[in-house]
Amino acid sequence: MTEKTTITTKKILELFESEYTEQLYDRKANTILKFCKERKEGFYYDEIEDLTKIIQYTVRDLGDGVVISPFAYSPHDLNYFAISDGNESRS
Repeated sequence: MTEKTTITTKKILELFESEYTEQLYDRKANTILKFCKERKEGFYYDEIEDLTKIIQYTVRDLGDGVVISPFAYSPHDLNYFAISDGNESRS
C-alpha cells in the first residue's frame, strides 16, 4: 500500500464521536465507503483497534434503527460491494 490515503480511521471515529456529526449518518457511511476504496489492498495492523470501534459504532447505529438513504451513494459505490464471481474487473 504505497499510495497516501486521505481518510484515516481517526477521522472516521471523529464523525462518530463528535456531538456535531454523530447524527450525520449518510456522511459517516460515505466516509467509510471512501476509506474502504482507498484501502483495496487491506488495512494496517495498527488500525485494528480503531476499525473495531468503527464497526461497533456502526452496529450500534444500525441497532438503533438508523436507515441510510439509498440516494446517498452513487450506483458505482453500491456496485463496489456487490458479490462477484471474480470474472469481471472493477474500475
